[in-house]
Amino acid sequence: MIALKIAARELLALVRSPIAYVVGVAFLVVQGVQFAALIAQLSDPAQPAPLGAVLEGQFGATWLHWTLQIAIVAALAMRTVAEDRASGTWEVLLTAPVTEAAAVVGKWLAALAFYALLWLPTLAYLAVIAAYAPPGAAFEPGPVAAAYLGELVVGASFLAVGVAASAATRNQIVAAVAAFTALLLVLALGEAAALAPGLVGDGALASVARAVSVRGHLAAFARGELPLAPLVIHAGLTLTALSAAIAAARAGRRRRDDVLARVAATALIASCAVLAAILAVRHPRALDVTARGYHTLAAETRAVLARCTEPVTITVVRPAQARFDAIFEAAERAAARMGRAQPLVTVRRLDPALDPARAAEVARDGGLRADQLATGGAVEVVVGGRRRVLDLVELVELDEDALRALSVARLHVEEAITEVIAGALDATPAVVCVTTGHGELGATATPDGLDASLALDRVRRDGIAVEPLDQLAAGVPASCTVVAALGPTPLRDAEQAAIAEHVARGGALLVAARSRRDDATAALAATGLEAVLGGAGLALGDAVVLDPAQRLGDAPPLGLRFQVVTTYGDHPAVRGFAPLRATAWEMVRPVIATPRVGIAHASLVTASAEAELVDIGGAVTPRAPGAPPPALAVWAGGTGGPVVLVGSAESLSSAAPRAGRGAGDLLLASLLEALAGRARPDLSLPAEAPPQVRLIMTSGQRRAVFALCIGALPLGFAALGITLGLWRRRRRA
Repeated sequence: MIALKIAARELLALVRSPIAYVVGVAFLVVQGVQFAALIAQLSDPAQPAPLGAVLEGQFGATWLHWTLQIAIVAALAMRTVAEDRASGTWEVLLTAPVTEAAAVVGKWLAALAFYALLWLPTLAYLAVIAAYAPPGAAFEPGPVAAAYLGELVVGASFLAVGVAASAATRNQIVAAVAAFTALLLVLALGEAAALAPGLVGDGALASVARAVSVRGHLAAFARGELPLAPLVIHAGLTLTALSAAIAAARAGRRRRDDVLARVAATALIASCAVLAAILAVRHPRALDVTARGYHTLAAETRAVLARCTEPVTITVVRPAQARFDAIFEAAERAAARMGRAQPLVTVRRLDPALDPARAAEVARDGGLRADQLATGGAVEVVVGGRRRVLDLVELVELDEDALRALSVARLHVEEAITEVIAGALDATPAVVCVTTGHGELGATATPDGLDASLALDRVRRDGIAVEPLDQLAAGVPASCTVVAALGPTPLRDAEQAAIAEHVARGGALLVAARSRRDDATAALAATGLEAVLGGAGLALGDAVVLDPAQRLGDAPPLGLRFQVVTTYGDHPAVRGFAPLRATAWEMVRPVIATPRVGIAHASLVTASAEAELVDIGGAVTPRAPGAPPPALAVWAGGTGGPVVLVGSAESLSSAAPRAGRGAGDLLLASLLEALAGRARPDLSLPAEAPPQVRLIMTSGQRRAVFALCIGALPLGFAALGITLGLWRRRRRA
């Protein structure tokens, strides 16, 4: 009660003090500049709407903003004890029953109350956002209330440090400089991972930096996520600083034993605070105050994570383009929530600029170019030994906002990661049998230097066995889940009959044709599997696709070597390839799908709309008007096992990926895994519509808001102080 009485007296003195209004004006100017920058970003039609809660950018703010705010907090706290000690009123205050503890706590409470009053004018910012937001857009009250609560929590700990500095000296300037320096060090420690990533790395030091990051704490509060760790950290800092202030206030007044006892108590409090913070960080908990549970894992995700028996490593590759930062920050937070729900989940981050070798490995695994990975980022998910790389397109659904600027319509981060984990957990044993002895591509190079070793290695890493099938005429073993004939010379009738029997009993088949010439018939060579393919309604055209619109390089013949970037189908086997994963195609034959009863066809890869056909003699055959583009790969599913026909085995070889020309090995591996039943499951998790606010404002309206935030509110606060000062002077007169 005594502390509260002192707080009321000190608050009244603060309200009457001119320095308090100087501090208040400076505070509102700093906040106004930050809000003006936020308004400029929210209303700029040339930039995408920022992803996140409406006030996340205001409270997370920038390094410069927080440096200025720390200076203001130090100026507010510098007079709390130092002024009384310098004027001699400190001893007058400390009369029975007032103790140093009651005086220190009372002065800290008064400073905190005044600090809270400084935030009241900023509620006008919410009115500005509500006035210029498009119809139907609104901000949730939960994250807004959490943001202001976070400011009070951080302000309480910072003011406690300032009070401790003020109690340690009689000079207010020294107290302000000491408090500013101490708080700046706290801020710098939290920013170490961002300011010096090469020095900090991604180990224990980076974890400590993220744990004490003030900007990170406030951003989390503003998103509507109330993590326990920041509350424990700032509570511990507050108690430690206040105890240190009491010890400093006792110095010179009490016996040495009393002072040393308080110093020892302060050390004990600090030790307990550190231990509590470590426990809170190692066992994180958070309260989601958003209306739609935006920061809560879906029940389906928790069910999948509960079934994990192998280590799961989620590596977030941060992009170089700042406009994608918010997406991968959301990915990190989703991965962190998974880590909290399942101890077997480890979350890491990767900066391609700091670890190019590791980034190149991730790019190869994901079928991406190194520059694509560095620019757009990705998420690598490793379950046991199985690895999957999710690129930007698989994580988000892009759209246009009210100003026709690029925006994120849906976030699929949690869904995509969970589906990869579920696919690995539910994977059934499978065997891919690769035919040999007919010039096919396999683990070793053919006489013309081609092999499929990269794709087969990918399949093995996914837990699928790969075995050679060299006695095909004797029949396909029942253990074979998939038979892969990658560019065979014509198989004999007995061998074709064995594969037909395999398909009839539900086994899968992948056939890729080579662009060989049959000298006897002066036509492109057959595979010897025409009857099996015909039963699935598939056939190869006796021509080669010419696609100059997508030509790859300048090597002749023009247009017979091209790349595919966007013309992939919507089948799960190739989903995620467009538009980032390119595949190189050379001398590819068109795949013709003829309707059959009970057979469903799906085009996996097609050429462009400008593609034509050229026969073996070099004559170009234009497509008929309205005819669809030639198909390069087709999936056929029916009563038997699924059959996939690809028009070019050379395009699936390891040669092009080794030369940096596309991800043909990833395409082949994806086809084999899909045929083996390893397609990513569809959990149908609800897609998250991330909070985004776009303000529709004219340049004149922006100038008016800037004038309000930077000029009118601070001047109004200054006018309030001048009015109260004149009123007090008149009362004295």
